Amino acid sequence: DKAISLLGKSTQEQDDYMRGYIDLNSDRFMYHLVANHPERSGQIRDAFNSHKSGHYFSSIPAFLVLAEGLGRDIFPGIGIYSKHNPKSPKSGTPKTDDLFDSLSSLNVFDEAILKPLRVKSEVTKTIHYPEPEEHMLFNRHLIMHGTSNNYGSEINSLKAISLVYFIQMSFDHLRSKYDLSIQ
Repeated sequence: DKAISLLGKSTQEQDDYMRGYIDLNSDRFMYHLVANHPERSGQIRDAFNSHKSGHYFSSIPAFLVLAEGLGRDIFPGIGIYSKHNPKSPKSGTPKTDDLFDSLSSLNVFDEAILKPLRVKSEVTKTIHYPEPEEHMLFNRHLIMHGTSNNYGSEINSLKAISLVYFIQMSFDHLRSKYDLSIQ
């Protein structure tokens, strides 16, 4: 009910809700990730410990790399940040959209929950020449290519935790419910 009541709210109100929710559940998220990916337990724990220590310039890249790694662990042929070639029919579309090509239909709930895997987003868009205000964005390209020097905020680290957990839960859901296997 609380999440639904956030529709139409300001970015600040949504961020405040997310901050409280992730702070309350971050240990549970971490233990769930470690249980499902014991081979990545050190990486997972270090990322969460960096966040808890307020070392956001360290936690954010660690979570971005972790999200990609978890995605590739579950679906080896799909990079969560990869986009289709500009000359392809799916130009600019995330390659994660390919997961849905073999599905005849999704129920309404699954379609809504999994939609972020099918569309361009602030996180995945490529920004080569950022404007000054874009240096604060939670954008993988700017952060991982060293273009941004002002991304290290608590809210961006919380977004990174949210991304990691979303990838784990949504990819695992797709794999188990729809028996998907991409090599």
